Parts: sequence; structure tokens; C-alpha cells
Amino acid sequence: MKFLIVTIGLLAALTTTAFAEGYYFVATVGQTYSNLCPSSNKLQYGCSNTGDAGEFAGGYTINPNLGVEVSYKILGTYAAYDNSSSGTDGAATSNTKAGAFAATAVGNYEIYKNLYILGKLGIADIMINQPSQNGTHTATNTNIFYGLGIQYDFTKSVAGRAVWENLGAVGNADTGESRMSMLSAGLVFKY
Repeated sequence: MKFLIVTIGLLAALTTTAFAEGYYFVATVGQTYSNLCPSSNKLQYGCSNTGDAGEFAGGYTINPNLGVEVSYKILGTYAAYDNSSSGTDGAATSNTKAGAFAATAVGNYEIYKNLYILGKLGIADIMINQPSQNGTHTATNTNIFYGLGIQYDFTKSVAGRAVWENLGAVGNADTGESRMSMLSAGLVFKY
């Protein structure tokens, strides 16, 4: 519920200022790191601990040091492999997919001409979807998350950004539980 209220507030702010100077769009690619695994039986299952990630965000710069963003994060696919001697050695038995909607405050401070340190603090609604032989296991976590990064303004309308984010604990007993972080880099397009 808190996530919905914050998201509606940020969308209202973005909608009313969408055509004003300060509006921007962000597209990134990267990697997530987690130990999501459908089983605690590590002798039978081996699990990947990285997933390909990406983010699409719309934002608005409130003042030179503060902005807000609403985003969708693709948090990757984590595969579980059967290590038993049943003849399916190494075959992926499950693919856990993760994604999130997020509302974020972004602070920045210029440390050198056109080079900024970024700080992110937000709330994310993280969804985990894991098909299995017994049906699909799902988990939803609403987490406060934070991140640190850098941004370099190439021009007045295009910047490059690299950010590390700690998304907190994700999953449940059915999907496996783990902490998740994301490292991403991409472009910011300012309007």
C-alpha cells in the first residue's frame, strides 16, 4: 500500500511537469547478484547467483541536487541445476525470474565539472516467479532500497550513469530467500 501511494504521488509530479525542463528518461543494463534457489538441498541443486538486469525509468529534477524517478527493473533469471545422478545432470530444472517497480529519490553532488556522485533511496515492489513441477511459486517483497553511483554529463541532454543498488531481502520459503544487489550502467536522456 505504501508503494502504491508513493508511486501515485511521483507519477502525479512527473505528469504535471512532463513538459517542463528537468524531465528525463533512464535506460540501463547490468547484473544482479543473489542466492535465490528453490531448494536448501545444495547437494542436489546448484544455482546460479547472477542474472542479467536492466532498468527503464522516468524522472524529474526538482532542483540541481534532487530528483525523483519511477522505474521498472528487470532483475534477471536465476537457474537451478539438478546435480543428482538421475541422468539429468546439469539440466536446468527451474528458472526463477525477478522484476520490480520502484519509486526513488535521487540526490547528486558535483565533484568535478559535469561529474556527479549519486545517492538513491527508494521503495521497490519486487516480484519473484518460479515455475516448478508442483506449480508456480511466487513471492512479493516491498523493500526500502538504497544505491550509490556516478554520473557524467556528456552534453546538456545526454549523460552516462553507473549505479550499485542494495535491494534488500527477496523471496520466501517456497522460492528461496536471499539478499539481492544490482550493478548497472546506462544513459540518461534529459528533456
